[in-house]
Amino acid sequence: MLASFALSVLIPPALVLAALEVDLDDQESIKKAAKLVAEDMMTYYRGDEPGMVPGILPGPPPDGDYYWWQGGAMWGGLLDYWHVTDDDTWNDDIYQSLLHQAAPNRDFMHKNWSASLGNDDQAFWSMTSMIAAELKFKDPPEDDAQWVALTQAVWNEQASPDRRGGGCDNGLRWQIYPTNQGYNYKNCKYTHGGA
Repeated sequence: MLASFALSVLIPPALVLAALEVDLDDQESIKKAAKLVAEDMMTYYRGDEPGMVPGILPGPPPDGDYYWWQGGAMWGGLLDYWHVTDDDTWNDDIYQSLLHQAAPNRDFMHKNWSASLGNDDQAFWSMTSMIAAELKFKDPPEDDAQWVALTQAVWNEQASPDRRGGGCDNGLRWQIYPTNQGYNYKNCKYTHGGA
């Protein structure tokens, strides 16, 4: 599961497959390969450095190769990695990233991303908070955003009538804000998978 996440989101499949040797009948071999993938993913992350923003990968283009949603997907993959391997190496990064990107309203709608924020982007972060809740990941302080509450907030927002409309049986819009290009688009593959 973890290797397929990394392959599909961050790393060209041919490069990873060429570098990994995995015995699928050996748990230690699987964990060792997963650690290599996780270590490689984290080489792209700069959010733990002074002056950088926690939770995001370099970008979006042209400033870097990655979009906001990909950070959310990466943290979800690393939560799965922690759960399967018991390796908590990146748990502090995961924790800090999720809380920072939850935004002041605790709904993964940070104003820094409003010019391109789509329902699918928000859904990736929400699915990661759902993974955190399901895996009983370290709880935030009581006065901060909780994993289940974050997930519920996104669900409630995406289920509201202002996020839907037009054709496709009143389907979820791609973009959140009417001023964003693509607001009237419907993206069934990703947005409906998240809502």
